[in-house]
Amino acid sequence: MTPRMQIVWDVLEAAKGNNDATVISACRRLIEANRLGWKKHANPTDWALVQGFAA
Repeated sequence: MTPRMQIVWDVLEAAKGNNDATVISACRRLIEANRLGWKKHANPTDWALVQGFAA
């Protein structure tokens, strides 16, 4: 697993614990983007949101 995806999964688990639907949705979209091709499918806004919660 890449460090980027480790961040996404860690943030997803924390968001589930806090019932934060916005962050959960962003993480799920990024997981799907990773499967389809990050450069074409990842939303920079979702990534910024996840990074903000990872810090």
